[in-house]
Amino acid sequence: MERFLFSLSDGVPHPDEESVDLPDVAAARGEAARVLSDALKLRSEEFWRDGRWVLTVSDERGLVLFSIYVDAIASAATGPPGR
Repeated sequence: MERFLFSLSDGVPHPDEESVDLPDVAAARGEAARVLSDALKLRSEEFWRDGRWVLTVSDERGLVLFSIYVDAIASAATGPPGR
């Protein structure tokens, strides 16, 4: 098992306080999708206000393994995110 940290940033870094033990990077990718999905469900108003989130996954040494970027891009018909 390897230890992974999942940190979500909405323009301000929010470091992961707890790490997760998973078998490998492939499992960490699946967990990252779940973490991001849960965050979007629970904090959707914040997401639409901020317009961009980045979920960064690191190993226990702090080496960044991958990041997922989520951007809200509104059309001219609706105006900027958050309205």
